[in-house]
Amino acid sequence: MPSVRVHAAIHVIVENQIAENVEAVVEAMERLVKKGGLARHDAIHAIGAVVTEHLFDDIKGGSSRTAGDVIDRYLAAIRQITAKRWRQRYGD
Repeated sequence: MPSVRVHAAIHVIVENQIAENVEAVVEAMERLVKKGGLARHDAIHAIGAVVTEHLFDDIKGGSSRTAGDVIDRYLAAIRQITAKRWRQRYGD
C-alpha cells in the first residue's frame, strides 16, 4: 500500500458518498455486497478504485472538462463496476 493516508482518504470519500445518499454509490455498494458477494470493506475498495481512477484521469486531463462531465463519467463508471471486474483487475 503506497500510503495509509491516501487509503484512509479514499475510504472517507466512499463512506461520505454513502452517507450523502449518492444514489449510484449506494446502489453499487448494495450490488457489490448482495449480488457480488463482496465483504463491505472490499466493496468500499471496489468503489474506491473507481474514485482513484477518475481522480487520476481528471488530474491528467487538465481543465478542459467541466465539473458536470467529470461527475457524469464517474457516476457512469460506478454504475458499471461489478465484483467480477474488480476481482479480475485487482485480485482477491
